[in-house]
Amino acid sequence: MLDKQEADRQREFQAREQRALKFMNKMATGVIAKQQGLMKHEEQMIARYEAEREMRERLNEEKRAAAAKREKEEMRALLAKQMEEKH
Repeated sequence: MLDKQEADRQREFQAREQRALKFMNKMATGVIAKQQGLMKHEEQMIARYEAEREMRERLNEEKRAAAAKREKEEMRALLAKQMEEKH
């Protein structure tokens, strides 16, 4: 009788340990999944930021190039006018 009670107690203890381990594994899996989701979101935000930054830099470069071209054309027109006045 005592042996049966001891065996029942051991089985109950093992079952509790198994449930606790199962619960801890489930929680750990959830935490890992959440962290991976956050990391993926951060990577997407960084990629979006980089793309926007590159686009802004490209637009600024195009504006600078257009301004330089316009300035060069104005200088040529001014020089041509001065040459015409000189002749």
